[in-house]
Amino acid sequence: MTEIKTEPESSPLEHRFAVDDMTADAADIAISAPPEARARLARFLGLVALDRLDVRARVRRRPDRVCYELRLAVSADVTQSCVVSLEPLTARVDETMTLVYTPNPDATDEVGPEVEIDVESEDPPERLVDGQIDIGSLVVELLALGLDPYARKPGAEVPADYAGADTGGSGAGTGPRPFAALARLARES
Repeated sequence: MTEIKTEPESSPLEHRFAVDDMTADAADIAISAPPEARARLARFLGLVALDRLDVRARVRRRPDRVCYELRLAVSADVTQSCVVSLEPLTARVDETMTLVYTPNPDATDEVGPEVEIDVESEDPPERLVDGQIDIGSLVVELLALGLDPYARKPGAEVPADYAGADTGGSGAGTGPRPFAALARLARES
């Protein structure tokens, strides 16, 4: 039997922060992604272009002196394809998140098969990996969540040939019918 080995995918945006390097109780981080990083991230997210990506982060030791809190703000100017016309469509993404990290692996272990979730309580802390917070991966996730999955230019309309406009939108018009070949095969058999 052949064993399949998978290498962990590297993030299109690499930036790790080592909490052990903190000299004060808090550290501020500012990242303005250079053009090559923006191009790599645009390809990864299926964007036409990523014209600007600015990240502001603050990592602080919590009063318990065990956990670290990360406040992350991502601001970007993106160009997506309109889902109707495929024309370029510019948009701005502004997203924020707050996460808590701990170096203690026991604090993030699962309790068992049944877990009671209190929606009002704070999320359990994330685990630090090698004493680092992977800010780059978080930025990619936050940016992806902020994108409009069905970006549509104002006034963009589906052509009548494809919309079935002559039948009141039922799709039974004279336009292309993607399953016509399957229907023909079903009738022949």
